[in-house]
Amino acid sequence: MGAIDSHLKAFVSTEFNTGRIGRLSAKRLSLAIGYIREHLADDVRLKDIAGAAGLSTFHFSRAFRNTTGVAPYGYLRQARVERVRELLVGSDKTLSQIATEAGFSDQSHMSKIFKRFTGVAPRAFRNRATS
Repeated sequence: MGAIDSHLKAFVSTEFNTGRIGRLSAKRLSLAIGYIREHLADDVRLKDIAGAAGLSTFHFSRAFRNTTGVAPYGYLRQARVERVRELLVGSDKTLSQIATEAGFSDQSHMSKIFKRFTGVAPRAFRNRATS
């Protein structure tokens, strides 16, 4: 289980997610996150995530943010960065290959987003992790 999933599990406790209007049920949240995880390398669209959760795009987007504190696209970027971390440490793939596998348009875009989230460039992260 990744850091993001641990955070969400704690955040979506039974006491917090009591089925009030504007929040996703644990089942719908799980369906949405499952869809994101399965399609990480694809061109993920909000309507597809919402469809996986069985909701309209508008309702899903608001409910996802109300439930998790982050917009669906923000969660997607976090999940992609987490995947990049895993691949940097657990494989000898090139940065370009990792970018493609994690769903980024190219290595430059991956590096920019990765550095924004972690504070360090992917190559430096890999060097630190493997030394």
